[in-house]
Amino acid sequence: MGAYKQAAVEAGHALGCQVLADGVESQTQYDLLRRLRADLAQGSFFSAALDGAALGSLLARR
Repeated sequence: MGAYKQAAVEAGHALGCQVLADGVESQTQYDLLRRLRADLAQGSFFSAALDGAALGSLLARR
């Protein structure tokens, strides 16, 4: 499972921080992060990078 990943999540939580995983590219990575109890995740698994105009358009639709 990657003991260092688990240790990083636990260290963040011990410091009272939310843990954000960056660079998530697959369902497998996301599933691992959920098991490790990371609070947030971002990366190409969720969306390709957006420029400012595209982001504004996306937010306006919500």
